[in-house]
Amino acid sequence: MYIHPGLILHSLTGLVILLGLFPEKCMSRIESFGPNRSDRTYEIVADGQTERSTSDTDLSIASGYESSQSLLSDKPRRRPSRSRGAQRARGQRHDLQNTWAVQQAKIFIQHKFAITDNEFYVSSSVRSRFGVTHVYFGQLVKGIPVQNGVMNVNVDDDGEILSYGNSFTTAKSPHETRENLHRRGTKGDQDFTPQHALLVLLVHLEYETLSLDKIQVETSTSDELVAVYTLYLPQEILAAGYEISAYLSYLADDKGKLDMGYYIHFHEGETSLEAFVSEHSRQVTTIVNWSADASYRVYPMGTPSPAEGDQVLVVNPEDGQASPRGWSIVSSQENATTTNGNNVHAQENWAGTPEWKNKYRPQADTSQSFNYPFQDSSEVRDGVDAALTNLFYWCNLLHDIFYHYGFNEEAGNFQDVNFDKGGQGNDGVVAFAQSGSKGNSAVFTTPPDGRQPTMRLSIWTPAGTARDAALSSDIIIHEYTHGVSTRLTGGVKNVGCLGWDEAAAMGEGWGDVFAAVLHMGTEDSRDKTIAIGSYVTGGKGLRAYPYSTDMKVNPVTYADVHRRNTPFRNSHEIGLIWGSMLYEVYWNMVDVLGFTDRWHSASLEHGNTLWIQLVVAGMQFQPCYPTFLQARDAILQAETKITGNRNQCLIWRGFAKRGLGYGASYDGVKRKADTSLPPQCEE
Repeated sequence: MYIHPGLILHSLTGLVILLGLFPEKCMSRIESFGPNRSDRTYEIVADGQTERSTSDTDLSIASGYESSQSLLSDKPRRRPSRSRGAQRARGQRHDLQNTWAVQQAKIFIQHKFAITDNEFYVSSSVRSRFGVTHVYFGQLVKGIPVQNGVMNVNVDDDGEILSYGNSFTTAKSPHETRENLHRRGTKGDQDFTPQHALLVLLVHLEYETLSLDKIQVETSTSDELVAVYTLYLPQEILAAGYEISAYLSYLADDKGKLDMGYYIHFHEGETSLEAFVSEHSRQVTTIVNWSADASYRVYPMGTPSPAEGDQVLVVNPEDGQASPRGWSIVSSQENATTTNGNNVHAQENWAGTPEWKNKYRPQADTSQSFNYPFQDSSEVRDGVDAALTNLFYWCNLLHDIFYHYGFNEEAGNFQDVNFDKGGQGNDGVVAFAQSGSKGNSAVFTTPPDGRQPTMRLSIWTPAGTARDAALSSDIIIHEYTHGVSTRLTGGVKNVGCLGWDEAAAMGEGWGDVFAAVLHMGTEDSRDKTIAIGSYVTGGKGLRAYPYSTDMKVNPVTYADVHRRNTPFRNSHEIGLIWGSMLYEVYWNMVDVLGFTDRWHSASLEHGNTLWIQLVVAGMQFQPCYPTFLQARDAILQAETKITGNRNQCLIWRGFAKRGLGYGASYDGVKRKADTSLPPQCEE
């Protein structure tokens, strides 16, 4: 949930938890849903090609400039100075460019859509290393936020608008008088209060019914614009560690019409969700579930789990640029001797509770080595040291790799301390192994920037014996990638953009395909077949088909999305379709451009690293609530900007093979699969 800083207090209080209502309820199973609006658009305005270098070296800040329109040098980047003065100068120039780009984006949307300053607000912005600033806006109607009114504008450094995505509605407010009451934080009409809305949500979530007078409420306002309500449940059924808050909002329905109600943020154990409760219908009309589903002895790249090989003792794997103080530094303290650091806090969760600071972690020896060989045992707790070491290693490794492709502090990555490089901080990943709350599950909860995400990995038993998901790095990669795609799509403060339908499915597909790709090696070829979750399922895998470029092994296409009498009716299986398209693109690029095992290099000259760069950049280009078609186009536009159309046809051929070709279409109701290529790619 995002409420922009001009509307509310910067932090919400009132942490509570529901106990004993339905202990067996698995909140992570709650399906997200919401309006399927066909009026959402994504349009490419310009190709964004420039004379600048497209090598894998970053573009450097020029040593001097006369205006904010000329901040970048065309020369390859030199190693930046580490002096405080140089760092401060780079930050000031970056801020100047970012501010100017935001102004250009504001001017564009005001002229393009004939809207005024009081009809939108700037949610966030982030500038990529390729000279594109991604600016995110939220919609206001008479001062009230429209929860699914989101716009993103992609601006080149010369001020050129490259593309935009728009889900602003043109509907007007039907209840101006009542809105103004709520904007001032006054009581207004008592027929439908935040307490009423919470009761509706509790019933929808199948909790026991409470009487209205049992719910206490506190009201906070900021700038006298909108009231934020913090809600408390009775003492006998709550404990520390819980948060419920609500605020007045609009939601645009399937036809773009406005519905007034309360948007509620609701955190329960393994799941955080946001929901819209309509004042008119007294029903829940939208839910976005935020949860998707030294030296270290670990299962390294190329060895996803104990089933594929042995552990290796990896020495000094930290990346100095992504993790300047290493992995085992906690805040301003000296080296930690446990799996606890700036990027990740890894611990057991046998009790299945949200508290994490005082739970068990393995200790490093005097040489700062986490050397715990895994020994298969019927008692899985015997392997907790090896599991936590593996979990800590992989979450940190992913942090460092994604950092070089643009998921850095400013873009909302996961760090407690951001070293004055932008972003909010205070959000290193809380990673639980052997989570006892629910078996056979893996969950990643992604709140907005500045709030800690949580990864919960449980013990799995489908294989007939208990297997620890924290030893299966493909599952760790899948879950961590949920956090990356959620923070990058729609901006760091709007984490609901991948909530349902094709957007949610792509979240699953990105997780799968990164889990497959990040275990590729120099000896692998497009003949390789990969079953995600093979270890925890005894070799079967978690999807209907494995990842393969062989259509006989994996036949999925765009035509299968929501097809009746098939497995492709939920986000995980539809995600297999999206992931399979990207897997085709990956091999097209590797076959032509080759492979490098230097994953941190973010090289634009090798197929595997360029593929990661384009997919990650595409997440920032694409609009909120993207469709397959819009996400495909965002990747294509990212390629145009980054490598100047040299690899367009490799991308087109991958998508076209799986039915998302040049003539594919989706009008919000019907999908048309197509395998044709654009004219420039026809042989």
